[in-house]
Amino acid sequence: MNFNRNFKLDKYEHKSPVKKSNIIKLDDHNLFSFSCFNGKSVRLKDFNNYYANRSDAIKSISDFFNTLTIISNMKKNEIYSNDKKKELHYNEFHDDKIIDVIENILFDGYGMSRNKIDDYERTYFEISFSNGKRVIGTKIYDNVFELLFIDCNHMVCIDSSRMIKKKMKYNYPGLFAKIDNNENYREYEKDELLKMLIMEAKNGEYNDINEFVNVCEELLNINLEEKYYVSQI
Repeated sequence: MNFNRNFKLDKYEHKSPVKKSNIIKLDDHNLFSFSCFNGKSVRLKDFNNYYANRSDAIKSISDFFNTLTIISNMKKNEIYSNDKKKELHYNEFHDDKIIDVIENILFDGYGMSRNKIDDYERTYFEISFSNGKRVIGTKIYDNVFELLFIDCNHMVCIDSSRMIKKKMKYNYPGLFAKIDNNENYREYEKDELLKMLIMEAKNGEYNDINEFVNVCEELLNINLEEKYYVSQI
């Protein structure tokens, strides 16, 4: 991997306007790089990181940076403790199928070159924020994380995701990138969306009542009082 893993961050401390007694040694804490971050929403086969509605897209931003702030204030090895890994759903991927999905998103969705992708050496992770949304990245060093894209619908690990058909229709773009305010969206009101769920249940698309309830709860957690935006296709 073409990264310098031996850099020293504390050499810049003397240039800081902060009093010496208040300076935190940066190499003792977690750092995030956005140099290759892709904020634009994309839709590919079996992947979509558009949002259900504007409210969810806005909330995602605040929750995202709040989570990064919490991690940044941790000691560099703290994120690897069992408690923190469970709390943040920090997970390093070793499944080739999932890694292939990530690299296809980088190549087909975001136009990243194969050479650049190869630099990551198939070492990717996820961190959870805001009701099950994920950010996907690669680890440069034990405490330096390169963030790559948002998986707001938990579709990188598609086998453990729910409501795939509905999520593929979400069409409100993420606000990490500039959006087209002239775009027209089809709106689904609360009653319409619940009617769709009931029809699916009648058609036997849920294994049991618990699965149906879980799907309903997930929708409620992203605020059914708001209108949901889905594509017109």
